[in-house]
Amino acid sequence: VVAMLRGGAVPPSSGIDVERATRYVLESRGFDGGFGLGPGQESHGGSTFTGLAALALMGTLRRLPQPQRTVRWCVERQVGGFQGRPNKDEDTCYSFWIGALAIRCISARSRPRLLTLATSAAP
Repeated sequence: VVAMLRGGAVPPSSGIDVERATRYVLESRGFDGGFGLGPGQESHGGSTFTGLAALALMGTLRRLPQPQRTVRWCVERQVGGFQGRPNKDEDTCYSFWIGALAIRCISARSRPRLLTLATSAAP
């Protein structure tokens, strides 16, 4: 884990099948850009955070197709605070999960787009 946090790849000795794990995480992404707890499940703030964090730790975040869909999903969760799912009340824990995504898990390339989306999505 320390090697991954320092920007290294998952060591081969870890026993983690990176290809299979990456495929599972990507298959857990919903039509709306968020991630569910598994394929076909509802997108949620916590599972979106952990899905993107897993991809980042495995060094496969770049394989996320159309990352702007996930950025938009995160931006759309802000309704004062952040909600974990559409049509739910905002909650402080979701402010952590979604806010952390905006800061850490979305690539530096996407940050200017995130700011543009955030300002254009404001009512």
